[in-house]
Amino acid sequence: MAVIPISGEAAAAAKPAVRTAHAAQSVKPNALYEWVHGVPNSLRRGGTIVFSLWYKQTSRHTISVDDYYLGLMNTTDPRNPWSKGLSIQLLDPTTHKWITPAKRFFGPSGVDWPYVDGGIPLKPNAVGHVYLRVTFGRTARLGRWVIQPQIGGWSGTGGLDYNTPYARMTLDA
Repeated sequence: MAVIPISGEAAAAAKPAVRTAHAAQSVKPNALYEWVHGVPNSLRRGGTIVFSLWYKQTSRHTISVDDYYLGLMNTTDPRNPWSKGLSIQLLDPTTHKWITPAKRFFGPSGVDWPYVDGGIPLKPNAVGHVYLRVTFGRTARLGRWVIQPQIGGWSGTGGLDYNTPYARMTLDA
């Protein structure tokens, strides 16, 4: 998968290298590694973050990334609905357009973007990434947020060991 060129506000928001969270572990065969980059330590209500989910698979097969998932949880106030005041989008790696998930893909702690046309291929030892955008509106809950993007599903090989990346951010008034 090639690097996705972005421009305008997305490029400006994605440029600052704020933080990268990933597992510090040795590379194993038959594994899916994921890490998140670009989540700031804090943000004011009304602000938008654009960050990236990076991933690499180490099986000897090409896999198909069948969906992306974004988990969001406010640890200060974990009541549902967690999505109150949030606007969430993914930069589709095939069309290069920002897409908003359908309401039916919102779950108790996150949201899915499924691909129904066979997914996105990822060759052995290849690295891919996707951009996500979250706006924390004026009604978003203040406090500490855990942001957990990941590949929600894949096909093309048996089980893969995988890690679950996350970043923490504080939302201020």
